[in-house]
Amino acid sequence: MWLYRYFLIHERQQAESAPASSGSGKAWAELAEKVRLVIRRQHKSLATEKSYLMWLLRFGEFVEGGLTQDVGDEEVARFLSALAVERRVSVATQSQALNVLVCAFRHGLRREMRGLDSSVRARYRRRLPTVLTQGEVQRLLAEMKGVPMLMAQRIYECGLRLQECVRLRVKDLDLEQCTVTAHGGKGDKDRLTILPEILVPSLIEHVHVGRAVYDKDRTDNLPGVEVAAGAGT
Repeated sequence: MWLYRYFLIHERQQAESAPASSGSGKAWAELAEKVRLVIRRQHKSLATEKSYLMWLLRFGEFVEGGLTQDVGDEEVARFLSALAVERRVSVATQSQALNVLVCAFRHGLRREMRGLDSSVRARYRRRLPTVLTQGEVQRLLAEMKGVPMLMAQRIYECGLRLQECVRLRVKDLDLEQCTVTAHGGKGDKDRLTILPEILVPSLIEHVHVGRAVYDKDRTDNLPGVEVAAGAGT
């Protein structure tokens, strides 16, 4: 994994400059593996796993790759404060970083964190969302064409998230009842949403085009695309 490669590279760099700390990269890689296994056992999504490991990487960079057993609550408090003061992150972002470190300390280092009251907390900032008007959306769609336009229409009209749209398969479309089954959304949940009738003709056309490409590939004996189980097959 790219995270482990980073830690191993960091280990070699440390070994050249300071032999005493040459085991730090391996220690961080082992900690990252422990955190990853915990996330897998909790059945969290791949996106959550990547986010957790990214935060662990950022914390490792913040403490300059020091040996994990030498990292204490003071370094965590400084890291959280830096996020709030220098990066000006949101409350949710700082909380996510804290959750990752709690997981790493509890399951990886087998100790609880204490004394974080000294860290600076991110400020809650209320912002009104920026929403396009219907006219702006229509003008935006008018500038698009092909598959990108088809996807944008489904996302807007059906209320889909981007990854829900990407994962759509023919079997997820019920053109008679005008519904769409979205798989693997937020929280790795499936849900049913409405398919406006006005979008049905373009979907049927797209399916026919895809079928023609599929039939030609089979005739030409070209290899197909393997789809992992659980990915909306």
